[in-house]
Amino acid sequence: MKKKFSEDPLNLINFITQEYKYNCKLNFLIQKYPMEKIASEIVKQIKIENSNLIDVMTFARDFYIGSDLTKTAKNKYYIELKKQKFFEELNKYLYSKKISISSYTIYTFGKFSRKENSKYLETAYLKKFKNENSILSYRALSELEWLKSKKVKKFINELKSEKSFSSKLTLIYLYEVTSNKIEIEKILKDKDFQILINPNSKSIFTSESISKKLFQFENYFFKTQKKNSNLINFEKLALKFLRKIKF
Repeated sequence: MKKKFSEDPLNLINFITQEYKYNCKLNFLIQKYPMEKIASEIVKQIKIENSNLIDVMTFARDFYIGSDLTKTAKNKYYIELKKQKFFEELNKYLYSKKISISSYTIYTFGKFSRKENSKYLETAYLKKFKNENSILSYRALSELEWLKSKKVKKFINELKSEKSFSSKLTLIYLYEVTSNKIEIEKILKDKDFQILINPNSKSIFTSESISKKLFQFENYFFKTQKKNSNLINFEKLALKFLRKIKF
């Protein structure tokens, strides 16, 4: 049974890592603890890669975005996070070997909704994601679009120029986020791409059918691939999955 939350400072850690109910009712904390203390404990916990890491990320995000704090209190909290190098610590998990950790870190940077944090996702995309798999690549690009990164358009144009299998998958996934069927159909008009993903059928993938199959593959990817590998292995896995299933 979980301990009841009290004013004991040790229980602040328990609340952050275990007891938070994701309801964003968090204003009571600043009545008990200085903002510096709350930020400090979050930073301490974010440095520890364990089973509570995603819970800590969620709490840190909710305290700023969805909580019942005033706008002034939220700004004070964000300033404290920056001062105590929270985002530098969070950035390390973009490079985690664990796919689930990398993915949730991408999402966390996006949810903070601060354009200045684009630099972390931009660098990780170039150094890591685009060289490993289309799933984390499109997720990073999607958050960069949300953050209004000045570099995201360049990244997308580069993918269009590459014309590789993985670059096309990244673009389709990205266009799915905004339901941009026109751009998806442009990719699917490529006969070589159709043959590559569906070599033994006279039917072709449409924007509707590829959407369903890529959603299935994304779920399969996260269930079966616990660690990041390389782009060659990712392409083999994707092709094997897409060629196997019927549509």
